[in-house]
Amino acid sequence: MKTGHIQQKVKINAEPIDVYNALTDSKTHSEITKMKATNNVQNGGTFEQCNGHHKGYYLLLEPGRRIIQAWHAEQFPHNHFSIADFRFEKSKEGTKLVFNHYAVPKDSVKDLEEGWKKTYWNPLKEFLEKKNGNKKAAVKKAAPAKKAVPAKKAVAKKVVKKAVKKVANKSSN
Repeated sequence: MKTGHIQQKVKINAEPIDVYNALTDSKTHSEITKMKATNNVQNGGTFEQCNGHHKGYYLLLEPGRRIIQAWHAEQFPHNHFSIADFRFEKSKEGTKLVFNHYAVPKDSVKDLEEGWKKTYWNPLKEFLEKKNGNKKAAVKKAAPAKKAVPAKKAVAKKVVKKAVKKVANKSSN
């Protein structure tokens, strides 16, 4: 199976920890996407989002900094997982979200490129910016981070490389 890669960058007027929490908290995630989400936020924990259309598990959680998921969409071949990598960088605007989605089946790339924008980034920006009253999020105190096992940058790179390689090997069989 041929796969593709999606990269998107989004500027959000909110603190990185607030963006991280919005994507990992089940209730907030459901409110943003208008679809049910269940997130077991711990390394190895599972998630089911968008009314069950997206499922997987967390490979790495660094509150306010990074989320890496083994990610499966219902239109993917059975047991094929892609890798979704969300990086949150502090910026003047609040947060620069750098999103990479690896090992996406080629026939799903175009739909997911639009889907991430329509279902996630646009409603996420609107939700957080409205929550913050369109003011710089730095004025507000960030919510406490959910507990997760922190990891160093080298470990994160290793996790992504290993997961992408595993997915690529599985897909070529």
